[in-house]
Amino acid sequence: MSQIHPKEVINACFIWHYRLAILSNKIQTMTTLNVITKIMVNAKAYTERYMNAMPAEGYNFKPTPAVRSFAHQMLHLADANYYFISIASGKPAPLNQESLEQIVIPTKEATLKAVLDSYEYVIAVLNETREDQLLKMVKFGNLEIPQIAAWGKAFEHQAHHRGQIAIYLRLKGITPPEGTIF
Repeated sequence: MSQIHPKEVINACFIWHYRLAILSNKIQTMTTLNVITKIMVNAKAYTERYMNAMPAEGYNFKPTPAVRSFAHQMLHLADANYYFISIASGKPAPLNQESLEQIVIPTKEATLKAVLDSYEYVIAVLNETREDQLLKMVKFGNLEIPQIAAWGKAFEHQAHHRGQIAIYLRLKGITPPEGTIF
């Protein structure tokens, strides 16, 4: 008697659910712009959960004297959101070249507002962007890159700094929040 391998059962279930989804029109086709927007909406929510996980008294926490505080890591992330998206879109960031790290008092409330506002800017610009603009070439330092690459860099940078603050949370005995995939 032959045995059925568990992977075959899983594959069969996946194929069956996929076929049912097609038959019931449950699969949504997303454009590149839709995907980027969804990723950044999720990044905002994920970052907000990280920031809410840190108690207010932890916002000045630095693992070592040579690194940014928790608040300044998050304000740096927000500065970069404005920077990368203004490059990608050609639209001036609303900060007039000011750094949030320099002008925002690093309290939980002020930091949270500044960071979430930066994500709102990102999402608003995405909502004004057309799919065909993603391949438009933009100046990035001394490089010329497709606009989509600047969007990718914005996502990479904020994920990098959110990853760094996971360590801050753990050093304070806090388990970082789980992520969301679409």
